Amino acid sequence: MLALLQKLFFCFVSLACVANAQARAVNNAQDLQRLDSELRTIMATGQTPALALGMVHNGSVLLTRALGVQSANSTTPIDAQTRFRLASLSKSVTAGLIGKFVQQGFLQWDSPVNLLVPSFRLQDPNSLFMSVEQLLSQRTGLKHHTLDDEMESASDIASIRALLPKAANICKIGECYAYQNLTYSYAADVAYAASGQFFDVALKRELFEPLAMHRANYGLESLSEDDNWARGHERQWRKNIPIDVKPNYYWVGAAAGINALRADDGRVPNPMPPPFYGENVVPKWRSSPAANAPMASSW
Repeated sequence: MLALLQKLFFCFVSLACVANAQARAVNNAQDLQRLDSELRTIMATGQTPALALGMVHNGSVLLTRALGVQSANSTTPIDAQTRFRLASLSKSVTAGLIGKFVQQGFLQWDSPVNLLVPSFRLQDPNSLFMSVEQLLSQRTGLKHHTLDDEMESASDIASIRALLPKAANICKIGECYAYQNLTYSYAADVAYAASGQFFDVALKRELFEPLAMHRANYGLESLSEDDNWARGHERQWRKNIPIDVKPNYYWVGAAAGINALRADDGRVPNPMPPPFYGENVVPKWRSSPAANAPMASSW
Protein backbone atom coordinates (compact mmCIF):
# COMPACT_ATOMS: atom_id res chain seq x y z
CA MET A 1 0.00 0.00 0.00
CA LEU A 2 2.87 2.38 0.77
CA ALA A 3 4.28 1.92 -2.73
CA LEU A 4 0.85 2.57 -4.17
CA LEU A 5 0.33 5.72 -2.13
CA GLN A 6 3.79 7.01 -3.06
CA LYS A 7 2.53 7.27 -6.63
CA LEU A 8 0.17 9.97 -5.42
CA PHE A 9 3.18 12.17 -4.65
CA PHE A 10 3.95 12.50 -8.33
CA CYS A 11 0.73 14.32 -9.21
CA PHE A 12 0.52 16.90 -11.95
CA VAL A 13 -1.80 19.92 -12.03
CA SER A 14 -5.23 18.45 -11.14
CA LEU A 15 -4.07 15.57 -8.97
CA ALA A 16 -4.35 13.36 -12.04
CA CYS A 17 -1.56 10.86 -11.49
CA VAL A 18 0.26 9.40 -14.43
CA ALA A 19 1.51 5.95 -13.46
CA ASN A 20 5.11 5.19 -14.39
CA ALA A 21 5.14 2.60 -17.15
CA GLN A 22 8.21 1.00 -15.63
CA ALA A 23 6.67 0.72 -12.17
CA ARG A 24 4.53 -2.11 -10.91
CA ALA A 25 1.16 -2.09 -12.65
CA VAL A 26 -1.59 -0.62 -10.50
CA ASN A 27 -4.56 -1.12 -12.78
CA ASN A 28 -5.79 -4.36 -11.29
CA ALA A 29 -8.99 -4.41 -9.30
CA GLN A 30 -7.37 -5.41 -6.01
CA ASP A 31 -4.90 -2.52 -6.02
CA LEU A 32 -7.61 -0.01 -6.86
CA GLN A 33 -9.94 -1.34 -4.20
CA ARG A 34 -7.17 -1.03 -1.62
CA LEU A 35 -6.42 2.52 -2.72
CA ASP A 36 -10.11 3.41 -2.60
CA SER A 37 -10.33 1.97 0.90
CA GLU A 38 -7.29 3.96 1.99
CA LEU A 39 -8.80 7.20 0.69
CA ARG A 40 -12.00 6.58 2.59
CA THR A 41 -10.00 5.76 5.72
CA ILE A 42 -8.26 9.12 5.42
CA MET A 43 -11.62 10.88 5.14
CA ALA A 44 -12.99 8.94 8.11
CA THR A 45 -10.32 10.45 10.37
CA GLY A 46 -11.98 13.84 9.90
CA GLN A 47 -8.61 15.53 9.45
CA THR A 48 -9.46 16.88 6.01
CA PRO A 49 -12.82 18.22 4.80
CA ALA A 50 -12.30 17.09 1.21
CA LEU A 51 -10.19 14.90 -1.03
CA ALA A 52 -10.24 14.66 -4.83
CA LEU A 53 -8.22 12.30 -6.98
CA GLY A 54 -8.01 11.15 -10.57
CA MET A 55 -5.67 8.32 -11.53
CA VAL A 56 -4.79 7.94 -15.20
CA HIS A 57 -2.63 5.31 -16.91
CA ASN A 58 -1.91 5.06 -20.64
CA GLY A 59 -4.82 7.35 -21.44
CA SER A 60 -7.35 5.40 -19.39
CA VAL A 61 -9.00 6.55 -16.19
CA LEU A 62 -8.34 3.95 -13.49
CA LEU A 63 -9.95 5.65 -10.52
CA THR A 64 -11.72 8.92 -9.73
CA ARG A 65 -12.95 10.05 -6.37
CA ALA A 66 -14.40 13.27 -4.98
CA LEU A 67 -14.99 12.95 -1.25
CA GLY A 68 -16.05 15.50 1.32
CA VAL A 69 -17.42 19.03 1.23
CA GLN A 70 -16.31 22.41 -0.07
CA SER A 71 -16.16 23.83 3.42
CA ALA A 72 -16.45 22.48 6.96
CA ASN A 73 -19.24 25.05 7.42
CA SER A 74 -21.17 23.73 4.43
CA THR A 75 -22.87 20.56 3.29
CA THR A 76 -22.13 21.26 -0.37
CA PRO A 77 -20.16 18.28 -1.67
CA ILE A 78 -17.11 18.60 -3.87
CA ASP A 79 -17.19 17.01 -7.32
CA ALA A 80 -14.95 16.49 -10.34
CA GLN A 81 -15.25 20.19 -11.21
CA THR A 82 -14.34 21.58 -7.78
CA ARG A 83 -11.35 23.89 -8.07
CA PHE A 84 -8.53 23.58 -5.52
CA ARG A 85 -5.54 25.74 -4.74
CA LEU A 86 -2.42 23.93 -5.90
CA ALA A 87 -0.34 26.03 -3.49
CA SER A 88 3.29 24.90 -3.77
CA LEU A 89 2.42 22.23 -6.32
CA SER A 90 2.24 25.26 -8.62
CA LYS A 91 6.02 24.98 -8.84
CA SER A 92 5.67 21.71 -10.75
CA VAL A 93 3.40 23.36 -13.29
CA THR A 94 5.72 26.35 -13.60
CA ALA A 95 8.71 24.08 -14.22
CA GLY A 96 6.66 22.30 -16.89
CA LEU A 97 5.96 25.61 -18.61
CA ILE A 98 9.64 26.59 -18.55
CA GLY A 99 10.47 23.09 -19.83
CA LYS A 100 8.20 23.63 -22.80
CA PHE A 101 9.89 26.94 -23.58
CA VAL A 102 13.26 25.17 -23.41
CA GLN A 103 11.93 22.65 -25.93
CA GLN A 104 10.79 25.45 -28.18
CA GLY A 105 14.24 27.05 -28.07
CA PHE A 106 13.25 30.24 -26.25
CA LEU A 107 15.90 29.63 -23.56
CA GLN A 108 18.19 26.94 -22.15
CA TRP A 109 18.32 25.35 -18.70
CA ASP A 110 21.71 26.97 -18.22
CA SER A 111 20.55 30.41 -19.35
CA PRO A 112 21.45 33.00 -16.66
CA VAL A 113 18.36 34.28 -14.88
CA ASN A 114 19.85 37.78 -14.74
CA LEU A 115 20.30 37.84 -18.51
CA LEU A 116 16.54 37.31 -18.86
CA VAL A 117 15.49 39.30 -15.78
CA PRO A 118 18.09 42.03 -15.05
CA SER A 119 16.36 42.98 -11.79
CA PHE A 120 17.17 39.58 -10.28
CA ARG A 121 20.10 40.04 -7.88
CA LEU A 122 21.25 38.31 -4.70
CA GLN A 123 24.00 39.25 -2.26
CA ASP A 124 26.33 36.73 -3.88
CA PRO A 125 27.93 38.44 -6.94
CA ASN A 126 27.73 35.09 -8.72
CA SER A 127 23.94 35.46 -8.79
CA LEU A 128 24.55 37.24 -12.09
CA PHE A 129 25.33 33.80 -13.48
CA MET A 130 22.71 31.71 -11.65
CA SER A 131 21.03 29.46 -14.20
CA VAL A 132 17.35 28.89 -14.74
CA GLU A 133 17.91 25.29 -13.67
CA GLN A 134 19.50 26.38 -10.39
CA LEU A 135 16.61 28.76 -9.72
CA LEU A 136 13.96 26.08 -10.31
CA SER A 137 15.81 23.33 -8.45
CA GLN A 138 16.08 25.54 -5.34
CA ARG A 139 19.87 25.86 -5.35
CA THR A 140 20.04 29.62 -4.86
CA GLY A 141 22.42 29.47 -1.88
CA LEU A 142 19.87 31.14 0.40
CA LYS A 143 18.52 29.69 3.64
CA HIS A 144 15.17 27.87 3.60
CA HIS A 145 12.11 30.11 3.06
CA THR A 146 14.11 33.30 2.78
CA LEU A 147 11.85 36.34 3.44
CA ASP A 148 8.67 34.23 3.64
CA ASP A 149 7.84 35.64 7.08
CA GLU A 150 8.33 39.18 5.84
CA MET A 151 6.19 38.46 2.81
CA GLU A 152 3.31 37.16 4.93
CA SER A 153 3.09 40.48 6.77
CA ALA A 154 3.88 42.77 3.84
CA SER A 155 1.49 44.96 1.88
CA ASP A 156 3.13 44.42 -1.49
CA ILE A 157 5.64 42.09 -3.15
CA ALA A 158 7.93 44.74 -4.63
CA SER A 159 9.17 45.81 -1.20
CA ILE A 160 10.04 42.21 -0.32
CA ARG A 161 11.82 41.53 -3.60
CA ALA A 162 13.89 44.63 -2.88
CA LEU A 163 15.26 42.90 0.23
CA LEU A 164 16.69 39.92 -1.67
CA PRO A 165 20.10 41.50 -2.39
CA LYS A 166 20.56 41.88 1.37
CA ALA A 167 19.65 38.27 2.25
CA ALA A 168 22.63 36.28 3.45
CA ASN A 169 23.74 33.12 1.68
CA ILE A 170 24.32 29.85 3.50
CA CYS A 171 26.35 28.29 0.68
CA LYS A 172 27.62 29.01 -2.79
CA ILE A 173 25.01 29.08 -5.53
CA GLY A 174 24.38 25.58 -6.82
CA GLU A 175 26.05 23.79 -3.89
CA CYS A 176 23.13 23.29 -1.51
CA TYR A 177 19.35 22.94 -1.58
CA ALA A 178 16.96 25.18 0.35
CA TYR A 179 13.27 25.55 -0.39
CA GLN A 180 12.17 29.01 -1.56
CA ASN A 181 9.02 30.83 -2.64
CA LEU A 182 10.23 34.35 -3.31
CA THR A 183 13.11 33.45 -5.62
CA TYR A 184 10.97 30.85 -7.40
CA SER A 185 8.48 33.57 -8.25
CA TYR A 186 11.02 34.95 -10.71
CA ALA A 187 10.20 31.99 -12.95
CA ALA A 188 7.17 33.99 -14.10
CA ASP A 189 9.51 36.81 -15.15
CA VAL A 190 11.72 34.28 -16.91
CA ALA A 191 8.72 32.93 -18.80
CA TYR A 192 7.73 36.43 -19.91
CA ALA A 193 11.27 37.36 -20.96
CA ALA A 194 11.67 34.14 -22.93
CA SER A 195 8.30 34.02 -24.66
CA GLY A 196 6.84 37.52 -24.53
CA GLN A 197 3.71 36.11 -22.88
CA PHE A 198 2.38 37.16 -19.50
CA PHE A 199 2.50 34.24 -17.09
CA ASP A 200 -1.25 33.64 -16.89
CA VAL A 201 -1.56 33.80 -20.68
CA ALA A 202 1.36 31.41 -21.14
CA LEU A 203 -0.11 28.91 -18.68
CA LYS A 204 -3.42 28.88 -20.49
CA ARG A 205 -2.01 28.81 -24.01
CA GLU A 206 0.91 26.44 -23.49
CA LEU A 207 -0.40 24.07 -20.80
CA PHE A 208 -4.05 24.35 -19.80
CA GLU A 209 -5.53 24.41 -23.31
CA PRO A 210 -3.30 21.63 -24.75
CA LEU A 211 -4.09 19.52 -21.69
CA ALA A 212 -7.85 20.27 -21.98
CA MET A 213 -7.79 21.78 -18.47
CA HIS A 214 -10.48 24.34 -19.11
CA ARG A 215 -11.25 25.12 -15.45
CA ALA A 216 -7.64 25.40 -14.34
CA ASN A 217 -6.61 29.01 -13.84
CA TYR A 218 -4.22 31.41 -12.15
CA GLY A 219 -4.59 33.91 -9.33
CA LEU A 220 -6.67 34.51 -6.22
CA GLU A 221 -9.63 36.13 -7.96
CA SER A 222 -9.79 33.28 -10.47
CA LEU A 223 -9.91 30.69 -7.68
CA SER A 224 -13.35 31.86 -6.59
CA GLU A 225 -14.75 33.02 -9.93
CA ASP A 226 -17.66 30.63 -9.32
CA ASP A 227 -19.02 28.85 -6.24
CA ASN A 228 -17.44 25.46 -6.92
CA TRP A 229 -14.10 25.75 -5.13
CA ALA A 230 -12.62 24.16 -2.01
CA ARG A 231 -12.06 26.53 0.91
CA GLY A 232 -8.86 26.58 2.92
CA HIS A 233 -8.86 25.20 6.44
CA GLU A 234 -6.74 25.06 9.57
CA ARG A 235 -6.80 22.23 12.08
CA GLN A 236 -7.72 23.62 15.51
CA TRP A 237 -8.86 21.66 18.54
CA ARG A 238 -9.37 18.58 16.35
CA LYS A 239 -11.66 20.52 14.06
CA ASN A 240 -11.30 21.81 10.51
CA ILE A 241 -11.78 25.58 10.66
CA PRO A 242 -12.35 27.46 7.36
CA ILE A 243 -9.94 30.35 6.84
CA ASP A 244 -9.73 33.21 4.38
CA VAL A 245 -7.25 32.74 1.57
CA LYS A 246 -4.33 35.11 2.03
CA PRO A 247 -3.35 37.02 -1.09
CA ASN A 248 0.34 37.11 -0.20
CA TYR A 249 1.33 33.77 -1.67
CA TYR A 250 -0.57 34.59 -4.83
CA TRP A 251 1.90 37.45 -5.23
CA VAL A 252 4.53 34.77 -5.88
CA GLY A 253 2.23 33.09 -8.36
CA ALA A 254 4.81 30.95 -10.15
CA ALA A 255 5.52 29.38 -6.77
CA ALA A 256 2.02 29.11 -5.33
CA GLY A 257 -0.65 30.80 -7.45
CA ILE A 258 -2.17 28.13 -9.70
CA ASN A 259 -5.61 26.58 -9.22
CA ALA A 260 -6.79 23.31 -10.73
CA LEU A 261 -9.13 20.38 -10.28
CA ARG A 262 -9.37 16.64 -10.44
CA ALA A 263 -10.97 16.37 -13.87
CA ASP A 264 -12.13 18.59 -16.66
CA ASP A 265 -15.40 17.75 -18.43
CA GLY A 266 -14.83 14.09 -17.63
CA ARG A 267 -12.02 13.77 -20.15
CA VAL A 268 -8.52 12.38 -19.81
CA PRO A 269 -5.98 15.21 -20.18
CA ASN A 270 -4.15 15.19 -23.51
CA PRO A 271 -0.53 14.13 -22.93
CA MET A 272 2.24 16.56 -23.80
CA PRO A 273 4.59 15.20 -26.48
CA PRO A 274 7.92 13.69 -25.44
CA PRO A 275 10.47 14.72 -24.30
CA PHE A 276 8.34 17.23 -22.35
CA TYR A 277 8.40 15.00 -19.25
CA GLY A 278 11.82 13.63 -20.11
CA GLU A 279 15.32 14.10 -18.80
CA ASN A 280 15.42 17.81 -19.59
CA VAL A 281 13.01 18.54 -16.73
CA VAL A 282 15.15 16.79 -14.09
CA PRO A 283 18.49 18.47 -13.30
CA LYS A 284 21.57 16.34 -13.92
CA TRP A 285 22.74 16.64 -10.32
CA ARG A 286 19.71 14.77 -9.01
CA SER A 287 20.48 11.05 -8.89
CA SER A 288 19.32 9.75 -5.51
CA PRO A 289 15.83 8.24 -4.88
CA ALA A 290 12.96 10.70 -4.71
CA ALA A 291 12.20 9.89 -1.08
CA ASN A 292 15.69 11.03 -0.02
CA ALA A 293 16.53 13.71 -2.58
CA PRO A 294 16.12 17.48 -2.71
CA MET A 295 13.57 18.88 -5.13
CA ALA A 296 14.21 18.73 -8.84
CA SER A 297 12.70 21.42 -11.02
CA SER A 298 9.82 19.14 -11.99
CA TRP A 299 8.44 18.78 -8.43
